[in-house]
This record gives sequence, structure tokens and C-alpha cells, in this order.
Amino acid sequence: MKKTLLLLLLPAVVLLCWGCGGPQKKETAKLSVTASFYPMGELAKGVGGELIELRVLVPAGVEAHDFEPSPRAVTALGQSKVFVYNGLLEPWAQGALRAVAEQPVLACRAGEGLYRLPDGTEDPHVWLDLGKAQLETERICAAFCEADPAHADLYRRNAALYTAKLAELDAAYKELGRSSRRKTIVSSHAAFGHLAAAYGLKQEAVLGLSPEAEPTAAALGALTKTVRREGLAYIFMESGASERVARTLAKEAGVKVLPLDAAEGSGSGGRSFLQIAEENLRNLKKALQ
Repeated sequence: MKKTLLLLLLPAVVLLCWGCGGPQKKETAKLSVTASFYPMGELAKGVGGELIELRVLVPAGVEAHDFEPSPRAVTALGQSKVFVYNGLLEPWAQGALRAVAEQPVLACRAGEGLYRLPDGTEDPHVWLDLGKAQLETERICAAFCEADPAHADLYRRNAALYTAKLAELDAAYKELGRSSRRKTIVSSHAAFGHLAAAYGLKQEAVLGLSPEAEPTAAALGALTKTVRREGLAYIFMESGASERVARTLAKEAGVKVLPLDAAEGSGSGGRSFLQIAEENLRNLKKALQ
């Protein structure tokens, strides 16, 4: 009788033990983060890693300048704990934040105060100065720590590792600027002002800050003279800018074309921001040394 009773109770005991064990342990919810476009998403991943659930608003193939968030995207933003954006490049960001003002979304404008170049103009592509990218990373880390203090130590550790990688690349760029015989980079899109200012280079661009602008014949002629005067063998074509413009200038000036990626486009071919920075460094060395 006792043996039979034990056999009857055994399944209940097993179920009770299973309910108390590890397999039923509830996982900690991830921090919900929305990033405006690709570079901000990359820096956010460097800080958050597996601790965050990341959504990037600007889809692949869409210019961040021209993007307009859909009602669905704004709703998703309102459900986030943190919104990471660069500022200046996303004129739609403030309107989207006003639309979700009643929601507890912590806004992190990572590029605030970093846009101004030595000539007084403002350029939103601050992440291409890897020293400024480190500052943006630290600001993102501070926002994550505020929104999710339980994991603050992990965010700080991730940020320290990521900024160390950025600092290593920053030092390599500075060495390139010091050692290069040539200092002028000619690009199809004026996205490299911060890169040039940080590393002792000079940018000459066919187009302005908008990659969709159309160049004048006078501008093409002036840049052709610059290429010949400086003895340049390459000009740079930025992804998302007009390939036709770069090819036309290269043909007129008798030079070749190399890619130089401002890392602005969402996705950037599946590469990480660090990989893009490394590829840019290799192409700059080829052109300037």
C-alpha cells in the first residue's frame, strides 16, 4: 500500500521540483532602445550588447535627411525606454519626440554640441571623428545607465571596451594624418568635414552636405584643377551619393575612384561601424601615401 501511494505521489513531486528549478526561471526583460539611423544603432549596440532590444528607425536605402517616420514607427518609439539620435541630421526627431511626450521615453541626443567645424559651419557627421564617436558612446552609456540602473556596471564595461577600440582606430587615423605626403581628399559628398578636421586633412567636395544635390559645371571644373594641382591619383565616392558625378570627375581628371563610407546609410552592407572605419583607413592610406 505504501509503495503504491509513493508511486502515485511521485509525478506530483517531480512537477513541483520542476516548477522550482532553473528551466522555469523567468528571463530579465531587455532594455527597449530605438536608434534614429545606422551609426547611432551601432554605437548603441556597442554599449548595450545583449542587454538591449534595438530598433533602428531609418530603413536601408533611405536617406536619414529625408526620412519621415510613419505612425507605426512613432508608436514603436513611444514604447521604447531610450531614443538615441545624433541631432541635426534628423529634422524629424523632435516632432516624433513631441508625439510621444506622454510616454516615458528617455531621449539621448548623442551629437549635441559636437557639430561645429573649425570654419564655423555645422556638419552632422560627427561620428567620423572617432574622438567624437567616443563622446557619443559615453553619452549613450549614461542614458542606458539612467534607464536601467540594475545593469549600469555592464553598460559601463561594454562602453569602456567599445571606446577602447574607437581610440585605437583614432590613433591610427592621427598617424595617417601626420605621415601622409598628401593632405587633400576629394569626395563626391561633403560628409567628411569632421574626419578631415580631426586628422589634419582637407576636404574638397563636388556636392554639399546633401548627397542628392547636383553639381555645377564650374564646380566640376574647379575640382578637376584641384586634383591635378595636388597630384592626386584617387578621388572618393561616398555610398549613397551620386556615382555618376564621381565617375565623371574621375574621367575628366584622369584619376581612379575609391570608396569612402560616411556610415550614414542604414545597414551599410552588413558591416559594423568599426569595420567601416577600418576600410576607410585603408583606402585613405592608399590615396594619400
